[in-house]
Amino acid sequence: MKTPFLFISVYSTASIEYADLLEVLKALKALQPEVEKDLASKPDYLENKFITVDGFQIGYYVSDGKVSWYLKLEKFGSDNTLFIDRGEVIESAFSEAKNKIDELKKTM
Repeated sequence: MKTPFLFISVYSTASIEYADLLEVLKALKALQPEVEKDLASKPDYLENKFITVDGFQIGYYVSDGKVSWYLKLEKFGSDNTLFIDRGEVIESAFSEAKNKIDELKKTM
């Protein structure tokens, strides 16, 4: 007799307005050079972020000499924050999203 397996998968989705996507990309370009300055100041804790009108946040915090980047997908609720090691990873993902949207707009 085979043992049945139960596979449960939970997915979350988030959306961002195209205009906000462009602003987030600009914010990333502004935030990334600030990381080294903020690390050099050796703060106990420092947070630098950009927030859209809808409450989407992108930023980083410096604590114990380490930088942690994050995305907060929604203003309210729990389990809506993603932590990512490098800002370049976020920039790459959002740039790819922008490029894909631009490509799709050309076909309309």
